[in-house]
Amino acid sequence: MAMAGLIQEQTKQAVNGLPGLDQVRFLERFSGSQDFVSNQTELMVLVTPFIVRAVAQKEFVATD
Repeated sequence: MAMAGLIQEQTKQAVNGLPGLDQVRFLERFSGSQDFVSNQTELMVLVTPFIVRAVAQKEFVATD
């Protein structure tokens, strides 16, 4: 059996440029850059069932 679900989705935009030049309309594309980063984190749980038999107290061995 498997269960999964989207836990987190994050999108970031970073705009880099020279102060002042990135404000001039026709120079803004030559003096800066834009970066887009998208991260998604997903959790998946896998379950494997199995049948165990009952163990009497005298048969139980503890391990360290």
